[in-house]
Amino acid sequence: MKDDRAGQLPHRAPLRWTLYALLTLYGGCLLSGLQAWWLGRSPGFEGMVCAAWTITLGTVVTLGFRTRRGHVAGWIALLLTFGLGLVGSDAVRSTILERHGERAAAVVTEVRADDHRAADSSCLLRTDDGRDVPRELAPCERFEVGDRLDVTYDPDGRQNPVVGVPDPTGTLGWSAGLLAALTLLVLSLPLWAGRGPRVRFTRDGLVRAYRYEQLR
Repeated sequence: MKDDRAGQLPHRAPLRWTLYALLTLYGGCLLSGLQAWWLGRSPGFEGMVCAAWTITLGTVVTLGFRTRRGHVAGWIALLLTFGLGLVGSDAVRSTILERHGERAAAVVTEVRADDHRAADSSCLLRTDDGRDVPRELAPCERFEVGDRLDVTYDPDGRQNPVVGVPDPTGTLGWSAGLLAALTLLVLSLPLWAGRGPRVRFTRDGLVRAYRYEQLR
C-alpha cells in the first residue's frame, strides 16, 4: 500500500502559509512606512521594527514550508525584507521632504560630535530669518559652527533635514523592486518550496531531513 502524500506536503498547508507570509510582508510594509512617516530618522526604533518584521517573515516561511527548499526560501526572504525595510524607510522620508519640506538657507549653530564615530555627529541649524530648524542634521562630520548651507527641512519636525533637495527616485525604485521580488517569492512558494525532503526537529535538538516512505 502506498502513501499518496509521498514526497510532498498536504495541499492546504502551503496555500495557508502563503497567505500568512503575504499578510506579514504587507503588514510589515505598512508598519515600517508609518514608523518612517511619524518618527522620521529614529535608528533605534527603526532597527527594532525592521528586525521584528524580518525575523517574523523568515520564520513564517520556514515554518510553513518545512523542507530544505523552504529553509532556503526563508533565508532569502529574510535578506530581502531587511533590505526593503532600510531602503523603504529612506524612500518614505525622502518623499515626505520632497513634497512637504521647506527649502531654506541655514547656518550651523552647534555641532554635537560623537567621540567614537564621526558619522554619528549632528548639527543644529538656524535659518536666515532666525527660525530654528526643528530637528538636527545628521550625519554632520563635514560642517563646523558658522558654516552656511542650503537645506530642506520638515516644518512639522517629524523628519531630519537634509542638505540640498532630496530626490527619492532611486530609493523608490529599489523599494519597488525589492517588494516585487518578495511578492513573487512568496507567491511561488507552493510551487517549489513544499517539495523534496522535509525537515524536522528531533528531541535531541538535531535537524534531520527525511522523505515520506512507501508503505508496503
